[in-house]
Amino acid sequence: MSELNNGQGVASVAPIPPKTDKKDNSMASARRKETLFYICIVILPLIQFAIFYVYANINSFTMSFKKWTEKDGWSWAGFDNYKNMWIELTMPNTNLNNGMINAVKVYLLGWLVKPFNLLFPFYVYKKMPAHSFFKTMLFLPQILSTTCTALIYKYVVDQVVPEISKLYFGVQMDPLLSNPNSTFWVAWFFGVLDGIGGSILIYTSAMMRIPESLVEYGKLEGCTGLKEFIHITFPLILPTFAVYLMLGFTSIFSANLSLYTFFGNGSPIQTIGYYTYVMVVDSSGYTSYPKAAAIGLFFTAVLVPLTIIFRNLLNKITPQVQY
Repeated sequence: MSELNNGQGVASVAPIPPKTDKKDNSMASARRKETLFYICIVILPLIQFAIFYVYANINSFTMSFKKWTEKDGWSWAGFDNYKNMWIELTMPNTNLNNGMINAVKVYLLGWLVKPFNLLFPFYVYKKMPAHSFFKTMLFLPQILSTTCTALIYKYVVDQVVPEISKLYFGVQMDPLLSNPNSTFWVAWFFGVLDGIGGSILIYTSAMMRIPESLVEYGKLEGCTGLKEFIHITFPLILPTFAVYLMLGFTSIFSANLSLYTFFGNGSPIQTIGYYTYVMVVDSSGYTSYPKAAAIGLFFTAVLVPLTIIFRNLLNKITPQVQY
């Protein structure tokens, strides 16, 4: 609006009201709320990561260079824990030596069941007869507690199987887990059964993503079920298979075959994972903690470069599948 000033015809403009910062304030408030929401989301995982990973690993590293006595408490030990560990590792028939041998044996034997870990999911994926039954029964160990499944398995192989052998075949059989000649193989077979359910879920999900048009084209070209698996299914799920190979490689020294559930601290066979687990769980005070920390760090130092090499090799031979 303009108006005359004292009749002199001079126009004056009404003062413009000052701008308000309502929009800026509302945007700043929204940003603060988003930041607060983000902090509330990530704060718990960060605290958990800091305590159970960063602190635990730093503490484990420093503990491997210490020793504990009831009289003096914690004191510096230098490389004594690593020296003692190396002596036990290289000495035949010690728990650590047997544990390393069995750990490598379990990994190598795992390659024998890799075809079954692929063929069972393919059987379910193609919806062959009784596929739902096999899918449920093989995945059941993943649903139940591992301890519960191991106890059921122990009862079957130690009580049911010998009883069936005696009643129907007239053969007296010792409990399989208690028999030194079969303990390793029975425990290893449980590890296979316990892991096959997870592979069915992952591999079947990967197979379900394969375009139906490729499968139909293969049928038109005369592909049988086996040829379809070899030439279509397996190449397209090869990246998923490589991931499983990687996970299996990194768990060489941590697999324990549920030996503690089967035998407590008195297992007749050893693995690195079981040996260190018993050392910590059944220890009196802190005396065995430094040794367990030294073992864990040593095998981590061995496994890390091998894992990097294995991963790079898999990346070179695994095609980048897109579909």
